[in-house]
Amino acid sequence: MKPSASFANHLFVSSLGRLALAVAVAAARAADPQAPAYPIKLDLKASLIRVGAPPIEVTPASLAAAQCVMNAIEKKDVQSAEEASRRYDALIPRENLGGDYTGLQWLCRDLAASARGQRPSYDQPAAIYRDFFVRNDYALLKEYLRRQYGLNHFKPSDPAEQKERRALLEDYIMFLNPAREQWESSDKCLKLVGLRKGQKVLDIGCGMGYYTYKMAAQVGPKGLVYAIDTEENYLRFIDQFIQKEGLRNIKTVASLPNDIKVHDQADVAFICSLYHVIYGWATEPSRKAFLESIKKALKPDARLVIVDNLAADGRELHSSYVDHRLVAAQLYFYGFRQELYAELSPLRYLLILKPAAPDEKPLLAPLPALEQQAQTNYELIRVTSGNSLVHIGSLDSYDITPGGIEAAKLVLDALDHKHQAAARAAIQRYEELIPNENFGGEFTALQWFCQHFVAPPQEQQNMLHDSLVRAYYHYLADDDYALLKDYLKAKYKLLKPGEQTRLGDEPPKPLPPENTAANANPETKPRALPDQESHPTARAKAISPQAEAADPNVGRIRRTFLEDFILFNNPKRPQWERTDRILSLLDLKKGERIADIGCGPGFFSFRFARLVGETGKVFALDIKQEHLDFMNEYMQREGIRNVTTVRSKEDDLCLKEPVDAAFLCSLYHIIYGVAPEPARQNFIHSLKQALKPQGRLIIVDNGPVEDPHLPYHGPYLAKDLAIAQLKQYGFELLSYHQIIPQRYLLVFRQDK
Repeated sequence: MKPSASFANHLFVSSLGRLALAVAVAAARAADPQAPAYPIKLDLKASLIRVGAPPIEVTPASLAAAQCVMNAIEKKDVQSAEEASRRYDALIPRENLGGDYTGLQWLCRDLAASARGQRPSYDQPAAIYRDFFVRNDYALLKEYLRRQYGLNHFKPSDPAEQKERRALLEDYIMFLNPAREQWESSDKCLKLVGLRKGQKVLDIGCGMGYYTYKMAAQVGPKGLVYAIDTEENYLRFIDQFIQKEGLRNIKTVASLPNDIKVHDQADVAFICSLYHVIYGWATEPSRKAFLESIKKALKPDARLVIVDNLAADGRELHSSYVDHRLVAAQLYFYGFRQELYAELSPLRYLLILKPAAPDEKPLLAPLPALEQQAQTNYELIRVTSGNSLVHIGSLDSYDITPGGIEAAKLVLDALDHKHQAAARAAIQRYEELIPNENFGGEFTALQWFCQHFVAPPQEQQNMLHDSLVRAYYHYLADDDYALLKDYLKAKYKLLKPGEQTRLGDEPPKPLPPENTAANANPETKPRALPDQESHPTARAKAISPQAEAADPNVGRIRRTFLEDFILFNNPKRPQWERTDRILSLLDLKKGERIADIGCGPGFFSFRFARLVGETGKVFALDIKQEHLDFMNEYMQREGIRNVTTVRSKEDDLCLKEPVDAAFLCSLYHIIYGVAPEPARQNFIHSLKQALKPQGRLIIVDNGPVEDPHLPYHGPYLAKDLAIAQLKQYGFELLSYHQIIPQRYLLVFRQDK
């Protein structure tokens, strides 16, 4: 559908409650009542963006189908190929519409046709795809099936190589897949783009060239397609084809995350399956530089084409999508105006934008309309800059910068060799880094360890006066800082050749199952680590070999846990977060019951315990047992009886008792921007069930900032999106407080 000329006049805003509306209006007026703004109407529960990690889930049905594919290509067995194709007919709509299933099915159908002497007529991209996987007796396809599905008893010897190689082969299977037309309508897409002979095109994030080849055919020999990607493996793939076919109207370009590296003037910039990453993953400086580099490479009358995924109730292509309105709003501030929006299929849309005319007036959302329309059923968000409203990047492992590596080396030197000078140098280096690149991150925690290291004995004792800080210190620093040193080596890539840590950089052998001969024979039973000899501590359990240790992801999981642990209970957190102000605004009463959801190792849980007193109760919920083990051990040692830990799930609190309040700190951005729609719905349903009538939902989260403030180092979510979504779920906003520029507090009441 095309946008109406009076687009702004048809957008409405629902009441947030009189207080919330007054805050929103006052804040907007204080900023600049006449500043350009792009309004977005929100009237659905669905999030505007999801940047989830694509699930690598092997189901029994997909494993059986993959085995049929392997049988077909190993034995050139038509019956196996046809059986695989039939299985995928049932699986594709149910499990994996845009994944590898359609590519594997296409290859099986090709094998069956070839075995019967048929010669299907393929277009150029399909012919490339077939040749790539059929050559050398399907060697690459066999490798993919082994690595992805573990066929032929495949066990990876190198987890890092396995992860990288499997991902690359999966990209080959998916990106150039001739069956993409089924779920993408690529022919319809190109028809709407309407390329002409002789035009120049920027194919940004080209992958293996699925659209590159199609667009090169459309612009003809006098035109030119720049195949642009940061992944050089993809570009080598395209270069080989260019050389083989003698093509001169395709030129590969190795780009950077902040620069497309093209200095020509093109007619069209084409971005497919990438803008959700640009919007939700890139840092603001990188995104700004990247988009500016595109703008510089376009003619004044050029078109910018975005193809991305639609929200599909948790079944989105590649587990990711971004609402076209977020894209249009952001690009509005880079000088682009929406020309066309069309849904290509139930899973894909196309957005075409053009540079604004020099005399075009800015789009405004008049502030009086906010007050006049306060009783309608819609929420209105006024986007006022090119910054993203959601940032999910740095979710798994926070940015590692050259300065961070330099400081980590100093910390490691201090701890390894007892060098006071190195510790003082690290303190100074962090003093320089923190204001510029790591607000709220682990740098302050590592600095604190160095400060403790160089402090006189009496000051060291004072720094450990708080029992929770003391437990935090010993968890990381016992055994001559063994765990902290392992973490620094693993995260900042400081391992020496052949060196290993206890964090699973190389997966240890799994423990034998119970009641086996190995367990029955003490001589063959795996020996425990030294601190596991009797009753294992929480610390020992967190780093000991487990049954899932054969999984290559186990090292990443353990490092992520430690990263969270270091971050959440950081002794310097109260300073940068203004924790005392947050606690004062919660107005918790003696005897109240509160659920600390996503409690981590208990930073807020134990503070809540003091506020609600012995007659109150705190339920500390987390999906990571390691955090709960630390808390249970700490409570037993300190005699704390009004905190109960609960192992929750991603879509279920698993809380059996009603509470007066539920508290989520640095968690709602994950619920909003990462969780699939069904998981979020189940989570919020579970939350509503746990709250008493008129119970309070308290959200503390990170928000985007404007210059000159340094953003929070990790993920963030604009408060407006959280407010709008939760209103749809029946939560009324009671109050909003901006604690610091990077962090806000929202208090809702369940409207029952």
